[in-house]
Amino acid sequence: MLKVNGEAHCPNGVCRPNSAADWEGGEILIPARGPLLVAPGRSNQAPPIQQGDELWIWTHEDDAHGRGWGLTAKARAGGTSEREGFLAVRLVAVERLPRPFGFRDLGDGPTGSRLLDHASAHRHHQAYLIEDADHADFLRLVDQRSAPLPDEVQERYASDWEKEILRHKDELLAGLADRRLSAQKARPGQQGFRTALFARYGGACVVTRCAVSEALEAAHVMPHTGAPVWDRPENGLLLRRDLHSLFDAFLWSIHPKTANLHVSHKLRSHGYGKLHGRTIKHQVPVELIRFHFRQFERSEERTEQAVQDKD
Repeated sequence: MLKVNGEAHCPNGVCRPNSAADWEGGEILIPARGPLLVAPGRSNQAPPIQQGDELWIWTHEDDAHGRGWGLTAKARAGGTSEREGFLAVRLVAVERLPRPFGFRDLGDGPTGSRLLDHASAHRHHQAYLIEDADHADFLRLVDQRSAPLPDEVQERYASDWEKEILRHKDELLAGLADRRLSAQKARPGQQGFRTALFARYGGACVVTRCAVSEALEAAHVMPHTGAPVWDRPENGLLLRRDLHSLFDAFLWSIHPKTANLHVSHKLRSHGYGKLHGRTIKHQVPVELIRFHFRQFERSEERTEQAVQDKD
């Protein structure tokens, strides 16, 4: 388990990765002496990290140490090297936990894991060997704490838009898959949706500011599944026709927190690459943007995995 200051020791200073791709192939820095043992009465030094070893990454939660999530991801060691007083460990096969958790979630009492009890009492930058005697308890706690919350629990604390997403999740995912692979047919009510978006965005593409009406289309963020809620103008963007097609194909999306446009690596070397990082002044609820952005990230991960498998 690698216990680090996310901003200082994680790949590219990314403390809270939006997806596994944020850390994949990057290096995480641990103390140069390598991992330690936690068992009392034994030599404190553990065997060195070897290529292929299972890694669990814990980012410090304190504001002064990166404001991390605690246990955030698992990965494999892709090799190590010395780096300015640190040991740099390359991360491969990164998997971000569905629901990261930290000591604040575990409370002040025993955690159920001897390793985490020790790590809680020694909260500095360190790496620990998860010994055989601790492995089962550690994984049991991870399974309990990091599993996604059931839909009924999520819905209890969800916003109105989050509740709509949870209620229609299967239909939405199916609709997104269909939209990605097939052309969309005009439907009754489409003209009203288009008219509302022209008024909402001043007749201009939200990305390029193109104002040629013949070149613009009304894009649904969540696909129209038949439920009237998805034909509300809050669920729409006015886009240039080519950007609409690429949006439906998850070749670009909008970051839910920064409102910056993220372009797929497939398009970075083309003219669309210049749009990457552009701030988009949209009027879509953040819950809907977040759902689309997650699908964009998953699409990027699948593409990256396919490239790795091919290599």
